[in-house]
Amino acid sequence: MSDLYSVYFTNITTGYATGLYGTIIKTVDGGTTWTSETSGTLEDLNSVFFPEANIGYIVGGSGTILKTTDAGTTWTSYSVGGDDELQATYFTDSNTGYAVGGSAILKTTDGGMSWVGLTHMTINSLHSVYFTNSNTGYVVGEYGTILMTTDGGTDFIEETRNSQETFIIYPNPAKESITIERTKFKTENDGSLSVYSMVGQLLIQQKMQGHKTEIDISSLPFGIYFVKYVSNGFTETGKFVKD
Repeated sequence: MSDLYSVYFTNITTGYATGLYGTIIKTVDGGTTWTSETSGTLEDLNSVFFPEANIGYIVGGSGTILKTTDAGTTWTSYSVGGDDELQATYFTDSNTGYAVGGSAILKTTDGGMSWVGLTHMTINSLHSVYFTNSNTGYVVGEYGTILMTTDGGTDFIEETRNSQETFIIYPNPAKESITIERTKFKTENDGSLSVYSMVGQLLIQQKMQGHKTEIDISSLPFGIYFVKYVSNGFTETGKFVKD
């Protein structure tokens, strides 16, 4: 039996589990017996969700998205492609849903036929998504990332979990250069700094030099960027605006 990553029950007897190499299994007797379903893919299937008894969605590797409208008898692929390993999905109704993985948050409003990427303020990998109602939802990921939306994904706000910053960025906004100053671990000289675009593209990378390092951003176009600081397994991300 392949490794299994996710399980979802539509009632007390009927449930589904997904996993490695396109595995989908189903039970109709409360888990006493399970039968294999044909997924049509060899990608790992990481999350399964059913907004209705017959309508279900599965997401997985390489942007794989599967949908059933007949309680798992058949599955249709709506793969968005790309390299993102989609880790989780959640639907607020049969047509409106979200999928997260890598640094991507995707949304559909037409039952999975098309998906759009949503803007958010993190480059960290995202692992899970949950909505308490049609507008309010949460996405969580690595390094304690918590994103919240109250407007159905139009805007995601990063929740602050620790007021003691490891570093500060100034000036912010900036035109020619920014300075990264560590507010903790000032005696350490190791570590690296990376500047990323909003879509996670690595643009600048250099070593941290003492507790203050200047980064030339004059070549960057106007917009919002992220700075990731990594040192001895510790990672923190900040953001700045290029004027």
